[in-house]
Amino acid sequence: MWGKKASLLALSAIGLSQTARAQSSDPALVAEQPAHASAPGIAYFKSLKIKIVATPNHGNLIANHSQIRLRDDVSKLQVTADRGQILDKTWIDNQFYVNDLLGKSVEADRIVLLIKLINQVILGEGYINSGVRLDEQFLPQNGEPLELSLVLGRVRSADKDGNPAVVWPRFRKNGLTTAYVADRLPATREVPFNAMTLEHQFRLLADNPAIATVNADLRAGASVGTAEITVSVEPAARCDLYAAMANNRSPSVGGVRYAIGATVRNVGHPGSYISTEIGKTRGLNDGVIAIEFPAVSPKINIVLNGSFNQASVIDRALLPLDIRSQDWSASGGMKYNVFERPLLPGNSVISAKSAIKVTLSALVIHRESRTELLGEPFSFSPGSNDGLAKYTAFRSGIDLIQRSTKHVLAGSIGLTVGIDGSRSSAFGVLTPKRHFIAAAAQVNYARRIDNSGLELRGRMFAQLVNSILYSLERVAAGGQDTVRGLRESALLADQGVIGSIELAKSFSIVSRGPTARKVSEKDLSLSVFLDGAWIGNKGRLQPERRWLSSIGVGASWSPVNGVSAKASYAKTFVTLAQAKASDLQDRGFQFQIVFRPLEFIAAHGER
Repeated sequence: MWGKKASLLALSAIGLSQTARAQSSDPALVAEQPAHASAPGIAYFKSLKIKIVATPNHGNLIANHSQIRLRDDVSKLQVTADRGQILDKTWIDNQFYVNDLLGKSVEADRIVLLIKLINQVILGEGYINSGVRLDEQFLPQNGEPLELSLVLGRVRSADKDGNPAVVWPRFRKNGLTTAYVADRLPATREVPFNAMTLEHQFRLLADNPAIATVNADLRAGASVGTAEITVSVEPAARCDLYAAMANNRSPSVGGVRYAIGATVRNVGHPGSYISTEIGKTRGLNDGVIAIEFPAVSPKINIVLNGSFNQASVIDRALLPLDIRSQDWSASGGMKYNVFERPLLPGNSVISAKSAIKVTLSALVIHRESRTELLGEPFSFSPGSNDGLAKYTAFRSGIDLIQRSTKHVLAGSIGLTVGIDGSRSSAFGVLTPKRHFIAAAAQVNYARRIDNSGLELRGRMFAQLVNSILYSLERVAAGGQDTVRGLRESALLADQGVIGSIELAKSFSIVSRGPTARKVSEKDLSLSVFLDGAWIGNKGRLQPERRWLSSIGVGASWSPVNGVSAKASYAKTFVTLAQAKASDLQDRGFQFQIVFRPLEFIAAHGER
């Protein structure tokens, strides 16, 4: 199995494993040498005549490993190749030259053995149905060229577009298409065909969120240098619904938020998704929508986002004035997958190669916020003109995700540059620079310490700016995702550093049958954590506290599929002035409950 949801079945002759490649003497799927070639005999040739057997517009055999050197200790024959070297006619001719087989009488067995060594190099580079073979039924005796064929293998296509055969076991495509799968397995269209490249692409396809399971059957074709592949795809569920309740909003706007959300895949375009969520906090609504779909190539995605919030958080010092604020935002741009490598197994955890994904993003954003005092426009926030603050900015970023069998690392660096924005109209209210700059970095890390469920987690976020910022770009400190034990968004600032370190232990406390749960996640996780933050403003007015910290315990529980809950309690090392009556968050408690009905029904329906 390639991962938990993918497998590739192949004939043993194809030899995808390192062991099979090392032991094989001839490339798989290439026709056998003439029977007499291994018989005793003498040949005399001064040059080679090599014919390429391939389809038009073929590529080249390339040595992707570092220095390659194969040697037969008995015959003293050897074959070498440098990394990146093209294994073409010139390279083959050079192997005969350096082994002193040109222009003299040579035993036929030495010719066959050298061809086998050449084919071992080609096979070792993943070209399982490519190689060199003798064409003629005789060996040259009088200096005529030795005629060889260089076969460049391929996969036979299943349709006129060159796609491999794709089957859907339950006759459900859920909006996917054969072309969507084939576009992510371009190795099946390439000549020469490379099994290592296919393995790489196959594992990435298995990690695709639009696909639940994928299997492939690779077999030898009917003719020389051909292979046949059948890909079996089970698409992921097209829809997901959830309902949530959490006290993850500032008590100044209600504290507890109720929300419902949905995600729909493959709407109008295979690989696309639409995600939306609507929430309510003390009668005030908020919502978000995110749309993403591939364009031009599988590496490029178009991204569109939108949100509104009738219960925006305002600065803590102004809470007693009963000021109301609401905002909305929209953004659009693209993401580009610069580099992507799947999790590749090794002989041990140490030798396994971790999965890596690097993504570039570029977005144009527009955000507006409006504030009122006693129902009238009120300008108090940076850049506010008659109660309205708005700006447009360009945001670029680079994201890195690395994961192995023992750890996950996610990091991002972003840069936001203002394009234009409103200017403050009220006397004494500062105005951000029109072309403000905000640089942000974020790192999340988790590592399994042992096999008992003990895990170390850490996260850090930092933002540095060259100007005071519009309220919607400021750093919020306090709450579930920053400094637990403080109310959500307790303090706002232009810049800051927020971090956390956590030690968690997972347990299984509910017994289930073999079909009750598809994944091996633990049911209960208990943790201890330490959170901290430093925040500050670019202007003279600084936050009530610049250093924040807390220590606490947390728990997350998934009693059945589709139901999850988490809670935490933290004790802070600082005290903030309370503008209103104490809330559960102010006493250090936070919670979240999520219910996914479709997942719940699917899991219980299979029992």
